[in-house]
Amino acid sequence: MKFRTFSLLFFLSLTLSGCGAIIRSEVTVFHQWPTDISEKTFVFDSPKTQEVDLEYLSYQKLVAVELKHLGFSEANETTAPKLKVSMEYRVTCCNTTIMQSPYFISGPRIVWPTYYRAHRLGYRAYYYDPFWMDRSFFEYNQWESTYAQTQLHIDISEIAGGKKLYEATVDNADVNAAPALTRAFVMPYIIRSAFKDFPGKSGVPHRVQIKAKD
Repeated sequence: MKFRTFSLLFFLSLTLSGCGAIIRSEVTVFHQWPTDISEKTFVFDSPKTQEVDLEYLSYQKLVAVELKHLGFSEANETTAPKLKVSMEYRVTCCNTTIMQSPYFISGPRIVWPTYYRAHRLGYRAYYYDPFWMDRSFFEYNQWESTYAQTQLHIDISEIAGGKKLYEATVDNADVNAAPALTRAFVMPYIIRSAFKDFPGKSGVPHRVQIKAKD
């Protein structure tokens, strides 16, 4: 049983090892994407509730890479943007206790001296013996697990008029990893999941699975 407990912990740790791990994310997309859109130049909009630090800017670059793969181009000094892209993410972390189902351990019986005296006198009762104490007991396996859920939200809207064209929400949950390490490892795959089969089916939640590179 101890071996099975260790094996389970080892399996959970592999989810973030990067060695053949599968990143599973729940994705929900709502969009009104026009079929005749020709100008797909974009600019990033500074978030109102997200701190713009170096980590945020690195994820913003990953979003730009995915958009360029889809035929978008980032506006510069010579081109006027037609679209506005906003990105926000958050991580919810908590510690939980995982408890395995109880299992029975049969232990030795302790015999009190009174039992031997009674046995020699021939008075031992076979249906009940108050001088025997069974040391068998139930035991539980339990361990602490860190649960971190990362949520990414991306919006694409028109600059002229402010019409929202694309809205994607990606949820990813991981266990047994430090939140910062989890976010840095899975965020590239979460961002890629947001644009999988772009623009996709509107209003249909689905799971995206991406194999992590070594």
